[in-house]
Amino acid sequence: MANLTQLSTADLKQLIFHLESARLPLPCSELQIRNIISADYAKSVSGDLNCYFSQGFTRSQIKTMLGLLISDREARVESNPKIDLVVSGPEAKGAPMRDTSVVVRELFAHANQSLLVVGYTVYQGQQVFQTL
Repeated sequence: MANLTQLSTADLKQLIFHLESARLPLPCSELQIRNIISADYAKSVSGDLNCYFSQGFTRSQIKTMLGLLISDREARVESNPKIDLVVSGPEAKGAPMRDTSVVVRELFAHANQSLLVVGYTVYQGQQVFQTL
């Protein structure tokens, strides 16, 4: 299933569509999957789908599983915003402030894919960017 989780939501929806319309036979070939999703994932995804089918999963159950992946992904996006605005500077009444260096180190340490940092100046940049 790890291979299926790597697919985009659009690819998952395409797989569901092709399963619903019976345009994708089960078991399926890598070539048949390449006509639906990126060639980079075709071999592993066809292997996953065929594995589930050989274990007795029906076409409907596979569609349901793919739909659950989409639902879970959409719920995570709603509960985990991709943007975290951090305000730092002198303490101001009514405005929560965090220490910039602590926040930056935390963000750098937990970044998985990309990170955009915008600022006016960087004090002690060598230390700040050391985690990266």
